Amino acid sequence: MLSLFPNADQAEDVYLLMMDADGFKQINDRYGHVEGDHALQVVATALKDVCSPAGGFIARYGGDEFVVLQKAAAEQDIMRLCAAINDELARAEVPYLLRMSIGYARVGDGVDTWQDLLRAADAELYRVKYEKKKAGVQIR
Repeated sequence: MLSLFPNADQAEDVYLLMMDADGFKQINDRYGHVEGDHALQVVATALKDVCSPAGGFIARYGGDEFVVLQKAAAEQDIMRLCAAINDELARAEVPYLLRMSIGYARVGDGVDTWQDLLRAADAELYRVKYEKKKAGVQIR
């Protein structure tokens, strides 16, 4: 895993962000699949603009889900990165609100394999989505 980040001092500096677009089904249903594809392109561009300068590795995971492998000195840096992603999306010139639910996990503390990292980030993503749903935020 660290070969992606040759300058990382230790594995604990590596985080996996797992995210999906809030309300993506409604974008497809209301604006059509061509606009849904455009929304995914907007998300990809925002991720590239925000995460690439910080050395992040970005990939589409499937559907409206994306992952970012990112090194960070502290969890606060990851929290700021998550906020920056949604701030960038808020500036997108699209006729709908485009926001991401983002869960993340850090290598270490029992998260030692790719499977552990994916599972932990996915569990955190679903916790975030649950909290948004509980607060009345449109996520589906």
